Amino acid sequence: MLGCVRNLYRLANLLEAEGRLREIDQRLADALQSYIDSLRLGNAMSQGGFIIHRLVGCACEADACIQLSRLAPTLGAKEARWLIAELERIDRWPLVALLGQPGQERHRHRALSAF
Repeated sequence: MLGCVRNLYRLANLLEAEGRLREIDQRLADALQSYIDSLRLGNAMSQGGFIIHRLVGCACEADACIQLSRLAPTLGAKEARWLIAELERIDRWPLVALLGQPGQERHRHRALSAF
């Protein structure tokens, strides 16, 4: 069980590293996609499973939100609209609606407040 959680956390870290590499290559839209994928992975990890899955999922989401909030001020209008739409779509996922996730909401709103 812990090996699976560790591997998923590593995958989230790889997605963030991919995003940073894409930023270096000046491919901001692709970097955004990598960070959103990491955020989605963290959210998906939290659905079902044990408490450790929820905790690691929250950590993955928080890491991705930090990267998004760092990148958000540099976005153009098209990328910003896309990012807002994706974050709103993630917020509408059933688990988010059921649990409320006060800590994760704070991270997501911090990413949005950069606009």
